[in-house]
Amino acid sequence: MSLAAVAGATLRDMRSALGSRTGRATQLVLAGQMIQAVMGFGLNVLLLRALSLDDYGLFSLFNSAMMLLAGFIHLGWPETFVRFGAKHRDEAVFAALRARFFRRTLLSAGLLAAGAALLAPWVAESIYGRPDFARYLRAAALGAWLTCLFMFVQNDYRVRQRYPAFLAQQIGSAALRLALCTGAFLAGTLTLWAAAWVYALAPLLFVAWSALGGSTRETLNAPAKVGPHLEAETRTYNRWLVVAMIPFTFGGQINYHIIAHFHGNADLSSFGAAGRLTLPIDFAITALTTTLLPRLSAAKGVHEIRHYLSRLKLFLIPFAMGTVAFCWLAPPLLIWIAGGKYAGIGPLVQLLIVNALVILLANPVDLVLNAWGWTRGLAILSLAKLLVGVVLGLWWIPRWGTMGAITASLAVNVMELVVVYAALWSGLRKRQ
Repeated sequence: MSLAAVAGATLRDMRSALGSRTGRATQLVLAGQMIQAVMGFGLNVLLLRALSLDDYGLFSLFNSAMMLLAGFIHLGWPETFVRFGAKHRDEAVFAALRARFFRRTLLSAGLLAAGAALLAPWVAESIYGRPDFARYLRAAALGAWLTCLFMFVQNDYRVRQRYPAFLAQQIGSAALRLALCTGAFLAGTLTLWAAAWVYALAPLLFVAWSALGGSTRETLNAPAKVGPHLEAETRTYNRWLVVAMIPFTFGGQINYHIIAHFHGNADLSSFGAAGRLTLPIDFAITALTTTLLPRLSAAKGVHEIRHYLSRLKLFLIPFAMGTVAFCWLAPPLLIWIAGGKYAGIGPLVQLLIVNALVILLANPVDLVLNAWGWTRGLAILSLAKLLVGVVLGLWWIPRWGTMGAITASLAVNVMELVVVYAALWSGLRKRQ
């Protein structure tokens, strides 16, 4: 079959899928994510150009600490609410479920954030070797708590399928950060401390918005009693969800903290700059996965799997070739955008683009394996990725700095690529 024929057939499938109610919601969310991504990229460029190398390095560490904390301290309750809230949305028990999960998020995130704030001086001195960074860790703890509450509000809108409100808050949060940082820049007051507080406090406005609108207030006032069977079911699900969160949360942020332990602010700045300049590539991969692979995730038969994979590869191959070309053309453009002080990050950008390409090639197979119920294997793979990534990071980052961090990530993702394709090949053979 020719590329044109495959493309035509795939586009017809996409139009049919996107014309449904679910498809329209997907388009709406994807459009909102695009707007948010553009504003986020603009904000990152502003901070890259406004802050010094040292300050941007510390900002990158602050932001990573906030995201790392936010990924843990809610203990998986907002995601558990998505699972059970969606299942029981039209039932009387929904209000109790929502109240129960919100209170658990509020309490767990608040207590753990307070604990993190108390430990901030020790972490700043013993792990980072930067005693003055303690105040930024306290701001990160507050920002992580507010992020968890914001996350719950967002999930509540998703569960109740209130997508306009969901997108309004999602885009509004990005717009608020961009507006405040732009205003501070024009006023000559955009410092590291100001940027940190903008990032930490931005979710507060939208949590307050939800409270004033009645959603949060109703949740707090609702009874939180659910039956013992449902309570046991939610706790079991949450327990395994927390286990799955560990590699995901650590894997995305751990290299910042290893770099901070072994190297100075300049290395942190280079790592943060390269990562943020290549975010459009990550978004393109996410968008491609979202729009082209919905049916692949549901395909189970051998012939159906082979059919979709054969069609998909005709999109992936040109996309991969374009990504490789961009890998060599992009660094001068991205360095010009970031400013001359980042002239040395070209090789880092190139390696990150190659890393993104490896992730792109693995994503379709991950979907197939999930559809086959290979969840245990994928969970074990995630834990293995974390362990290998930490070992390689502790080995290579002290020697090679930022390049060691990115090389470690690439090695881990190549490992995943090999494993999932081997699992796919084995699964196809068994199902023939």
